[in-house]
Amino acid sequence: MAKYVLKDADLTVDGSSVSSRVRQIEVSMTADDIDSTTMGEGVHQHLGGLRQDQFVATFANDPLILDPILYPLLSTADATPEFPIIAKATSAAASASNPSYSTLLAILLNYAPISGEIGALSEIQVTFPSNEQIVRAYT
Repeated sequence: MAKYVLKDADLTVDGSSVSSRVRQIEVSMTADDIDSTTMGEGVHQHLGGLRQDQFVATFANDPLILDPILYPLLSTADATPEFPIIAKATSAAASASNPSYSTLLAILLNYAPISGEIGALSEIQVTFPSNEQIVRAYT
């Protein structure tokens, strides 16, 4: 059985590499579970509904690196900037064994530029919902 240790993930947000600050990353592709059960069926029947794809990253905070990238992307009542994100399991080129997962339409709804407790590493967790399905590519 193959084992895998994630240790060189690659994350680019709006054209800027933030990989050196990533402590944890998740690419999540989820469809709503639509119950389509009708009379006479003995078990629930399911259909995939609307997708809710997103990227979630936990960063070792460095305001000099992260804040100039993330703060301008934060959505407001007047604007919701959409921007590209690309994530890969390693920094190597995309391939069959290292596919890239990307969107051109990520948004940032929540951002906490200062987070932590006394004497501990300052970490921030950021969720980037996608306004389209995340695309998997091998090149």
